[in-house]
Amino acid sequence: MVVNENACLLAKRGALESIASELA
Repeated sequence: MVVNENACLLAKRGALESIASELA
């Protein structure tokens, strides 16, 4: 469970960072 939660958080962070880099 913990691993899945961490994976979801990392995926969300990666998505936000990719979007931010595209906007920048």
